[in-house]
Amino acid sequence: MGAKKASEFGVDDFVDAALDAAVQHFGIEKCYAAADHTRTFTGIHIPPLCLQWLIESNIWPLGRVTQSGGQFGTQKSTFIFQLIKWYLDAGGMATLVDTENKTSDTLLRSMIPPEYFDVENPKHKRFQIFRAHTVNEWQQMLTKRQQLLQEFVEKRGRKPNFPSIWAVDSMRGATSEEGLAQIQDTGEAGGRGYSDIPILISQFMGAIPDTLLGLPVTLHMSHHEKPAIGGQGMTRAGGKAPDFYATLDIQFKRGGVSAMGKSMEFSRVAYQAKNITLCVRKSSMGSDVDKEMTVAFCWRHDEGNKQVSWWDWDAATAMLLAKKSTQLKDILDINSTAKQIVGEVFWSDTLGIKSADALPAREFGALIEANAELKLKISDALHIQQYKVFDGEMAS
Repeated sequence: MGAKKASEFGVDDFVDAALDAAVQHFGIEKCYAAADHTRTFTGIHIPPLCLQWLIESNIWPLGRVTQSGGQFGTQKSTFIFQLIKWYLDAGGMATLVDTENKTSDTLLRSMIPPEYFDVENPKHKRFQIFRAHTVNEWQQMLTKRQQLLQEFVEKRGRKPNFPSIWAVDSMRGATSEEGLAQIQDTGEAGGRGYSDIPILISQFMGAIPDTLLGLPVTLHMSHHEKPAIGGQGMTRAGGKAPDFYATLDIQFKRGGVSAMGKSMEFSRVAYQAKNITLCVRKSSMGSDVDKEMTVAFCWRHDEGNKQVSWWDWDAATAMLLAKKSTQLKDILDINSTAKQIVGEVFWSDTLGIKSADALPAREFGALIEANAELKLKISDALHIQQYKVFDGEMAS
């Protein structure tokens, strides 16, 4: 009998069987055709157009690790509060692990809706805060949470239909158990307790990302930065593992130019604000480049001395569009000028706004954000990827 011709065993005869067998054995989350790859990115919708531009994505990813870093006073914690609010707004739940024992109740309440602090409201249990004294402890807390979630998945026979964020503020805000014991025993820091922290973090990060696979959970961690030894740049404690495993990493820096100008403190208006520059340090969602933008973090006090705080995303969107006006010229015209007290003001013939009726940056940006059709056209022109928004089912 002669040998079979090569054409009798073509690729099309084998691919379906190979993929079906792999999916059956390993699961649909781990095996799929390349055409389905973009669908594996699923996340919660993030409203600000400017933030979408920064990360080149309409979503904050689920089933992934994300992180942020910066020096003291760069509002890393308040960005975590903002993420928590978006997850809660999306019908999800949030876990904040505080390793520094410094989370401000006033600041939390100024950014998170009041129902999550009202013990009479069932929603209040959707936002949970844990305090960890050591690196070992926050790792145990997250591991227990993941195990509990997996048990529920097995018991219910399906994955959660709500998104969750587990946030650690900050990753290196506590010592190790060994370091804590050294201090308690001798009254001073020493021994191997501090040098073993990068090892603990590296081992944890080598295991935790895979446990999030296919689950509607984001693990977000913040890092403190300090000048590197020798004065060359900045460094983050905890080793390179968090940077390696993070899908998205945003660096926070003081200063920058916002709609109100170069000043960091705006005493001329009814609120105070601080300019913070956000820079993409790493991104697997879009171009891995040093894109950056400046956003003012603002606060004021209402009646009863109640503090209200917010990130001025709308004003940042207006400033972004003005900077990209040439790129957007076929969609809308954008004109702006600086005025005393109100800062940058904007007008557009396309939107029917005359120069005499120019709007402050925040109002102009809000107008753009509220126009879904226009916003989609701008997103396309700015190359913002449109990934699947979580709707109760993870992409597969």
